[in-house]
Amino acid sequence: MNSYIAVVRTIWERQGVRNGRTATETDIAAFEGNYDLKLPPIVRNYFLELNGTIGGKLGMDDEHLIGFWHLDQVRPMKEEFPEYSTAEEANLFIFADYSIWAAAYAIRLTSDGDDESAVFLICSDEPYQIAPTFEEFLRRYAIGDEGMLFGRTI
Repeated sequence: MNSYIAVVRTIWERQGVRNGRTATETDIAAFEGNYDLKLPPIVRNYFLELNGTIGGKLGMDDEHLIGFWHLDQVRPMKEEFPEYSTAEEANLFIFADYSIWAAAYAIRLTSDGDDESAVFLICSDEPYQIAPTFEEFLRRYAIGDEGMLFGRTI
């Protein structure tokens, strides 16, 4: 298990928000097939090991009021938030929300499973990149980096 996934697991266990149902390989294959993409290894492992927080979408689960979505709740930005979606955001998938959609977090996913899947904060007219990779997002989340989590506008 990736060390940052392990740290996040410990944090969520301590807060009592760890999801008891992890994603399966079948769930991942269905998600990838539905959206014609390949999850990067760390994102795949995140869903296999954690699969979001207990409440998932709109859960306000953790100490920051963020609900991390279950894989079956993850949606492309163009489906979840079409009024803010443009062609440039075609590969952004919402995977968490803050305070019942006061803001959301999206990851760039592609058909080649690129490990450099940047993470974006969605809370203004355009997505704002807050981490260059999902692993960096997890690392900074684990240390409670509120500057990263809430960007410049919240």
